Amino acid sequence: MSEETQSEVAVSTEAAEATQTETTTKAKMPTWGQVKELRLEAAENRVAASKLEKQLADAEKDFQERLAAREAEVRTEAQAEARKEVAVSRLEALATKAGLLDPDLVSLIDASAIEFDDNGKMKNGQELIDAFKASKPNLFAAQATSSVAKTPTAISEAKKATDMTDEEYRAYKLSKGLSL
Repeated sequence: MSEETQSEVAVSTEAAEATQTETTTKAKMPTWGQVKELRLEAAENRVAASKLEKQLADAEKDFQERLAAREAEVRTEAQAEARKEVAVSRLEALATKAGLLDPDLVSLIDASAIEFDDNGKMKNGQELIDAFKASKPNLFAAQATSSVAKTPTAISEAKKATDMTDEEYRAYKLSKGLSL
């Protein structure tokens, strides 16, 4: 190849590379219309993200409210159950005191009829036991008294053998079946 040809090829190669660089640069650079579209799309995405964040915050708030309500409900149910258990135990004690033959029979009493005061104490326990005893007297033993019988005291009139006459002593021995 001649020098001229080589220089023409070199110039043409350089021109081709320059054209390619311009084309590549133009392809990489967005047009003003594309920039507007991208900005509009970004704004729409920000609005959508904001809406989703608000929905998430609302859902979390709703969840926390429902959770707090459920916790309060469970706490109330647990307290009611504990009150009921204490009341049933108190009923068993009252029924046993009233002479109920078997404390397990307290389960025959309607526990829903138990009333509580503001402090959570049972108000009508004795009335429930009395009504149960009236309706099922065969389940109760005879009422035991709590009084204790007095021990008989020794007869103060008894004399000592040294204070008795011979006749009194013989009569005493005979009355006891003792030999003379």
